[in-house]
Amino acid sequence: MIDDLDNEIIEILGSDGRMSNAGIARNLGVSEGTVRRRLNIMKEQGIIDVKVVLNPAYSDVESEAIVGIKVNLALIRKVVHELDQIEEIRWINITSGSFDIFVSVVAKSLSDILSLLQNRIGKIEGVDRVETFTTLEVSKDRYRGI
Repeated sequence: MIDDLDNEIIEILGSDGRMSNAGIARNLGVSEGTVRRRLNIMKEQGIIDVKVVLNPAYSDVESEAIVGIKVNLALIRKVVHELDQIEEIRWINITSGSFDIFVSVVAKSLSDILSLLQNRIGKIEGVDRVETFTTLEVSKDRYRGI
């Protein structure tokens, strides 16, 4: 279980992922060893996973969309597993409401997103319907510093 100190460490890393353990410790008024220990525990327990996120301005990704997917609920885990194999999908959420699953997709172009929908997502057994919400502008994305 994470506590307030863990949350503060996570918040600092969320805004500056390159900050050293010593820098985090100074900001929080604790020892560097405490920060190092807490980070190691959170990594080992799978609470956090430190990754590099490419700034979209430096990638060939030009199109993004959120896709709502209605599925046969008896096959939802199979559908999620198949979606997980698609590289262009950044995240998968099982939801309640009009759609059973939402995914975020990225591609070089809108035609690539169309191809992905027709040739991969739409052909997964258990997928009944998809609806695409094209991203026009990203106003906030704390993982990309926006």
